[in-house]
Amino acid sequence: MTSMKCLVLTSEYPPSKGGVANAAATFSREMAARGWTVEIAAVEVSGQPDLELAPEGTIHRLKVRGDASIWKPLAGEVDRFDALVKEFAPDVAVIHGWQGWCVRGVPRLRAVGVPVILQSHGFGMHRMVWNARPPFGLKIWGGYLPFVLKLPSFIRRLHALSVLSKEPRFLTGFDHWIGVKSGCRNVLTIPNGVVKVEGSREAFLATCPAAVGRPIILCVANYCDRKNQLQALEVARQPGMENAFFAFIGGENNTYSRMLAAKIAEWGLNDRVALLHGVSRDFTESTITACTIALMTSKWEMQPLFLLEAMSAGKPWVSTDVGSVQELHGGIISPGDTKALAANVIKLLDDTAHAKCLGQQGADQWISEFSPPVVYDRWHKLLVSATQPAHT
Repeated sequence: MTSMKCLVLTSEYPPSKGGVANAAATFSREMAARGWTVEIAAVEVSGQPDLELAPEGTIHRLKVRGDASIWKPLAGEVDRFDALVKEFAPDVAVIHGWQGWCVRGVPRLRAVGVPVILQSHGFGMHRMVWNARPPFGLKIWGGYLPFVLKLPSFIRRLHALSVLSKEPRFLTGFDHWIGVKSGCRNVLTIPNGVVKVEGSREAFLATCPAAVGRPIILCVANYCDRKNQLQALEVARQPGMENAFFAFIGGENNTYSRMLAAKIAEWGLNDRVALLHGVSRDFTESTITACTIALMTSKWEMQPLFLLEAMSAGKPWVSTDVGSVQELHGGIISPGDTKALAANVIKLLDDTAHAKCLGQQGADQWISEFSPPVVYDRWHKLLVSATQPAHT
């Protein structure tokens, strides 16, 4: 029997680092493991081949640009994308995220009869981001407005819109919210699936010997203002944190991480803070295994993979109240001010029995809701439903 074919469209894919890239790669691997023939259409990455045969499927890295804004039409290697669709002839296409060029591919896929499922990782096109200089962010917002106004009809033309959160939220889950409000019946919730973290703590401790014998507070996220690692660093300065070791892992060394490095030196934290970037997946798992508490100080999230990974390893967490964090077990949702965050971290450090109980609650929820067998079996059934004649 010929296996069914799935085309994955994404704006990010490894070796790019980030939540969408990781989610798209995990999805591709899990679908390939369930018998699907997978090919991935992603944006070019400097130093990477345009075509790569990976274990999960063929990766096509395209020189394409554009997004849903009227100012940014699809451009670049569009003919190459069309040729890929024609030659691969997918039974179904899955788009990871509203970001970048991917939504521009939907009409091209539907024109040749390919059913499309969009996996949302959050929707922000409706939000006004003010800028101090003219036109004050209005041009960017206005560029997305026509797409936002047509969003209900766009969703209806999909086979399904899969969202991460159970609850529709206007700010972070606008696609879910507007889908519910406008009566779209093809919106469903499938959360992120993450593989259980089972690394050895030794690799991290060998790299950061100053952490040995200390409680370890860990933050994993790309270095940027939205992830707000500066506040986590400020937590490290609070009274009661003198014996704790803080570890930060981000995708790359950039302007924001260099600012953090300067603050670490200025505040005299070099002996108990590690600022890491570009590390391997195995090293990240080693650090999660070694940590005592996972700390997230983000200003904006949808469903953070870092917390799910910490939960899979039975680690308690402290987080700001963002995205769908309220739906997660195993940690403390904290007010966003630095003193409150520090107080909740200290609470878990002081009450190890409570911390262990929370860690177990998180691990139990990971098994029942976020483990790959649960999540990707649901995805397999959804993809199969899209291939039925009534939906093509």
